[in-house]
Amino acid sequence: MLRIVFLVMSAILACACPAGAVASETSNTCQAAVADAERAMHIPLRLLDSISKVESGRPDDAHHLMAWPWTINAQGQGYFYESKEEAIAAAHAFLAHGINSIDVGCLQINLHHHPDAFSSLDEAFDPITNAHYGARFLTDLFDRFHAWTAATAAYHSLTPEFGQDYARRVMAVWGQRDEAWPFSSMPASPVATTQTVAYRGRPFAGAAFAPPPHVVRQFNPTLSTTNPSGTEGRSLAAYRLSPTRLAWQR
Repeated sequence: MLRIVFLVMSAILACACPAGAVASETSNTCQAAVADAERAMHIPLRLLDSISKVESGRPDDAHHLMAWPWTINAQGQGYFYESKEEAIAAAHAFLAHGINSIDVGCLQINLHHHPDAFSSLDEAFDPITNAHYGARFLTDLFDRFHAWTAATAAYHSLTPEFGQDYARRVMAVWGQRDEAWPFSSMPASPVATTQTVAYRGRPFAGAAFAPPPHVVRQFNPTLSTTNPSGTEGRSLAAYRLSPTRLAWQR
């Protein structure tokens, strides 16, 4: 039933796109899946959608920022692929070269730090499964921090300077004003065991002026063989202390 509802929603959203706008229709698969996950997990309307745009956003044919389901982030580098098959093949290539910490799909779920999230790469790139896992992760963070802004910050990083900046960007996409931030509920950050990487915000505002999407159809292992994982044995909290760049960022 869930998948039937999702397919109907995708079809309705696709009808609003210009004929032949394949990229827009593909983006709508994330939009429909995320909207369903928001309702199922009682997340405020469009909050998870805004997170997905910041995580895997790509301009569509009308220059609107839309989450892209066939997105991978590996070693801080974002990659957009034109199909699910290409994304799965690329993920296999990354893993085969020892790059185990990769973020995938609409909500950019990290496969190394969420090893039980999906039974296969096919499932990991399934918009419904990916969106519902991201929704559960966000609501778990809300239960911990008791505020959606704090949960949004922690979705990216438990380090306040990184998480708060990320949350402000999400809230800007969401249409909220930059004020009254209840971050006081966030705990003091543990001491990082590895060097942190400065978070550079994605130019989410004014998508028409954003850099073009970085589309890579074939993974070149010569570009990414150094420091293949860099996170072996680290906890999710440690991973969130050292956030990587988001999908648009080269």
